[in-house]
This record gives sequence, C-alpha cells and structure tokens, in this order.
Amino acid sequence: MENIVTDYPWTTTQGDYRNEAPQLFATSYSINNNAMLEAIKTYAKSVEEGSVTAYYKNMHGGTTASERYVFPFFNDEVRSFNNSWGDSYVGSTNGSNTGVDLLGNIKAVAETVLTLGSQANTAIKDSPGELFEPPKFYQYSQDEGPVTVNFVLINTTEAGHTKNYDLVKKLIKDNRFTREEGSPFLVTPPQLWSLTIPGYRAIQWASCGVTVSLMGSRRYVGAIIIPEGYNISLTFTPLYTEPSNYMDSTTSFLL
Repeated sequence: MENIVTDYPWTTTQGDYRNEAPQLFATSYSINNNAMLEAIKTYAKSVEEGSVTAYYKNMHGGTTASERYVFPFFNDEVRSFNNSWGDSYVGSTNGSNTGVDLLGNIKAVAETVLTLGSQANTAIKDSPGELFEPPKFYQYSQDEGPVTVNFVLINTTEAGHTKNYDLVKKLIKDNRFTREEGSPFLVTPPQLWSLTIPGYRAIQWASCGVTVSLMGSRRYVGAIIIPEGYNISLTFTPLYTEPSNYMDSTTSFLL
C-alpha cells in the first residue's frame, strides 16, 4: 500500500494528527487479458448474475489489483451533475438512440390519429393547429465530472527525494500504455482505477490523468533532476455513468 497521508512528506504535521486529514482511497488495476474478448465474456456474465455490483465489476474482467493508495484530499467540489430528459431514448453511454424506432412509430400513430381527428373536426369548426408532445426519456449519458487530487511532496532529505521520485515514476508509468518487447505493435493499456471519497462518491472504474510539476530550485542527482518539491495532480475520470446505488458504498473504502 502507498499511504501518502501517513508515509510521505506532503505536510510538516507529524504523528497521529495526520490520520485526521481528509483522505481519498484508490486502487489501481492492471489489465491482463485481451480487452475485447474479456469484455464480451464478462459483460455476458454481468447480465446473467443480475447484481449491480457484479454488473460494474465484470465490465473489466481479467484485471488484477496492483496497488492501493491513500491520498490527501482537500478539493472543495466532490459532486456536480445534472439530469437530462429528451425525446429519444439514449440507452448507453456511447450515445446510441436504441429507442428511436419505437418512439418514431408511436409518434407516427399519434400524428395519424390527430390528422384524422382534425379532418373530422374541420367540418364543425376551424382549428388553429395541433401539438403533439412525445413522452420524455431519461438520457443515460456520462454526466458527472472527474475527481481531482492535488498534493505536494517535499524533497528535504536524500532518502525522502528518492522515495518521492519512485512514487512519481510509478504514477507516470502505471498511467501510460506499454508497447510489448518483441511485438511492438501490441500494447498494454494504462491501469484502471476504482476510488472512494468517503461519504460522497464511489467510482468503480476510472482512468487517471497525471500532471507533475517541479517546484523551487533543483539539482542534478544520479542522472535525475531533483527539485525542492513535486506538485502532483491526479485527475480520475469515470468510465461509466454512476448509479445512486454506490452512495451506500461510499464508507466501505474498498470497491
């Protein structure tokens, strides 16, 4: 486990006080099998099992938990989303309108009825017009933003800057794809993540964007540029629409 809150120099506070810092829990997962074949197999399994938890976990079968992290979390915004309803039924996060044909048929029938009714009523009185309003459908789009984690690592000692650099290198490597030796056209995707903001948000699968900035003066040590500190920003972007079910998992810390 990489516990940045208790084991890394992100603050000068020492002892038990660190445990009182707000924390975000995250786990990285490595992808071991062919993504397309695994997706077909595990997605079918998800449908069979019928459990909400299994449905999302099986989206990416063939993954192995690589590392568990505890990050300090001081961001103000934890949730921001809107709901959208439209005339067509968007039944998946890829934007496919799976209900368009059905809705179109319903609308066609309704318009025919209105037309016949209008023609029948014309003989009695003039009508200013007709208005057909179809039922609205909830749009299953990815409507919630990413989660951002920001923290600083202070390079005050030789042992400290070595440990800090190793963490920075690990975060960079784990979140970039890898070309396979011997078959460079084959690649291993970056790691996937699950994370929990205790009490507010749980995300089963997310991608991670990494920003590393060098702070203060810097020196050349062992063929590496070592600054006075690192400013690290991690942006976790959900891969799927988040259901309300996971609000009950926001205090369990492990997904």
